[in-house]
Amino acid sequence: MTESVGFVETIRKALNDAASGALLMPEELFFVGQDEVKRGRFVSNFEDRVAVVMHNRFQYMMPQPCLRQYDETCPFHDGALEPKETKTHYAWTLWSYDDSARRVGLWKPSQNTPIAQMLDLFELKETINDRDALFTKTGKGPKTTVRVKMWMDPEPFKGGEVVTFTEAEILKILKKLIKKRTVEELRQPLEQRKET
Repeated sequence: MTESVGFVETIRKALNDAASGALLMPEELFFVGQDEVKRGRFVSNFEDRVAVVMHNRFQYMMPQPCLRQYDETCPFHDGALEPKETKTHYAWTLWSYDDSARRVGLWKPSQNTPIAQMLDLFELKETINDRDALFTKTGKGPKTTVRVKMWMDPEPFKGGEVVTFTEAEILKILKKLIKKRTVEELRQPLEQRKET
């Protein structure tokens, strides 16, 4: 049995380090795969979001929350490294019908994310959580687009009573995205980095 547990941990580590350093997504994040359609419903309303500062170095590291949000030293803010991108992302609680679970939807304001469509509906109906939604993802790399289609007629929620994630819970979930690296490692492109 000990050998089996060791193997499971070895595989888990390999998967975490796979794809040139890409991380497995925390299961609590709402994830739409390539050319996939997922059905969900916002539990929190548009204005009930949590703002999270995220750093990204395309081809150097996957997006991750700024360490300052966890009262830790951040190599990007402390001058050791220049991020390619620092953006505020916004998180909402939603119910995933496909997973039968509460999830965190995390996106940055962009024409490639569902935020513009969410805003349009909110300005029109003053809510985004009174109807189900279909999420789709197309494209690859920087051309990836996630869209949301929300039916115009409100309908009763079929997921039971769901509580929104608190800000502390969301930050705890997103902390799983952080893979601490040295400044030297972060200066090296992902495909050239040797994982151990």
